[in-house]
Amino acid sequence: MAKISNKNKKFLPQFTTFYHFVDKFFHLEPFFNEKREESPQKTRIQADTKSPKKVLLKLKRNVNTGLFGLMEVMDKTLYLCDQNNRKHMSGLFKKEGKYNYLEIGEGKPIVVLHGLMGGLSNFDGVANFFPNKGYKVVVPELPIYTQSILKTNVKAFSKYLKDFLIFKGYEKVILLGNSLGGHIALYYTKMYPEKVEALVITGSSGLYESAMGDSYPKRGDYEFIKKKAQDVFYDPNIATKEIIDDVYATVNDRIKLLKTLTIAKSAIRHNMAKDLPKMQTPTCIIWGANDKVTPPNVADDFNKLLPDSELFWIEKCGHAAMMEHPDTFNELLYAWLQKRGI
Repeated sequence: MAKISNKNKKFLPQFTTFYHFVDKFFHLEPFFNEKREESPQKTRIQADTKSPKKVLLKLKRNVNTGLFGLMEVMDKTLYLCDQNNRKHMSGLFKKEGKYNYLEIGEGKPIVVLHGLMGGLSNFDGVANFFPNKGYKVVVPELPIYTQSILKTNVKAFSKYLKDFLIFKGYEKVILLGNSLGGHIALYYTKMYPEKVEALVITGSSGLYESAMGDSYPKRGDYEFIKKKAQDVFYDPNIATKEIIDDVYATVNDRIKLLKTLTIAKSAIRHNMAKDLPKMQTPTCIIWGANDKVTPPNVADDFNKLLPDSELFWIEKCGHAAMMEHPDTFNELLYAWLQKRGI
């Protein structure tokens, strides 16, 4: 079991936050300067490229590009972990109307929101633990890459969550979000605080998404892909050669690239820094002390800005605390819920 400390760790992050990775490795200038075939029909989103909060995205149907970035690597990395873990849970997955979701147990609902790079069974540990403690665990499959480009943003995902919770008939829930899922949970809580009994974030985006990178990686660089897949975890061995090879073969998906860029810029527009001090919802923050994607200083600032929050560290842990140390994660969260009477 990982050692836990409630003190902030001295950590010099290589990057500021989750979306700094995106800006660095999806550097936009080379992307838009590339030669490309243009379709007669085009979708345009106009903005000001001189501002870090407004970036020009000319989204065209036939874009010949080989750019790739960390978030796609992380997406595929944890997607493959998800596929391996998901098989034995197949009987618990439900499809009703437009919603696909995992539902286990009876009791107060804990609604889990996966990240850009995650899948439903990345929260396998949570799904196995909390139903035995009197909670219902519900993990909706978010439409990260399946909605139109205009609905690929934090606000639209929050709307999807709202519709799902109404569909399920939940009056009040506990929201648990990792990475982009944490950002969606924060935005939803801001908009509908009366619907959220408690908030839990781990490796969440939502702060400092304004830093722009200055370079992008050389195409076809297997070692770069390998390093970025390994960086998701404290233990690099979790990113096996099979996973890395599959990531390497699929990172040039053009549609996913465009939607990843769109989500990253949406995160900039929906920065939560000014909203957090007004949010009174009890919040549990659980963070990997060795997270390279959303470094520890991000967790510390979330804790400072949120009025009613507690921060817990897990040692020897990267960006996916619920996967790397599920027992510790569950014990921390359950103890916090009991302490708060939730």
